[in-house]
Amino acid sequence: MESELAFEQMQPWYVFLTLSILPAVHSGYTSGNGVDLQIRQQFATAGKPILGLETADSQLHIFADLSQAEQVALLEEGLATIAKPQRGDPQLDPWSMSG
Repeated sequence: MESELAFEQMQPWYVFLTLSILPAVHSGYTSGNGVDLQIRQQFATAGKPILGLETADSQLHIFADLSQAEQVALLEEGLATIAKPQRGDPQLDPWSMSG
């Protein structure tokens, strides 16, 4: 019950994002193994300029700018997906715990 209270103050889109990463985290995936960081490190090593295509703020606004009804629908769909047992994710497997 106490953990549910933590979500009370959040917008539905933020709850969706928070909950959607939990299965990957519990499976051992880390952002340190993500493709973005690997490319950034390769560019830095090669002395190439590092430029962003979009900011974190612009990415979050994709969700924050949804209507309340759209946010709730997104959360409900996310909860239904999270509740299903999952076996490996082909999109995540290439950089899963391989470092």
